Amino acid sequence: MLKSYDERIAELNAKKEQKEKELAELKAKERKLLQEKKALERKARTKRLIETGAIIESLLGRPVEEEDIEPIKQLIVYYKNKKLSGQPVVKKQNSQNE
Repeated sequence: MLKSYDERIAELNAKKEQKEKELAELKAKERKLLQEKKALERKARTKRLIETGAIIESLLGRPVEEEDIEPIKQLIVYYKNKKLSGQPVVKKQNSQNE
């Protein structure tokens, strides 16, 4: 028995609604995964920032103050430029035995 056009259209619409529901579920899963990924990236960045700050404070022997920020930036730029130019960052000292 052949189905009428109306029945076939109704079946197609039902399938379409089901696929739209599946698509919405997939999009929700994608959003959730992206949120989790961003949260992990933020945690990793925060950890790096804390570790970097701790290293700088240990080198300074005291907490970093506002007035320390600019000299630290300048030092980083200086060493970065040295490295990019291929120049040694630290000069080798000649050991002379007297």
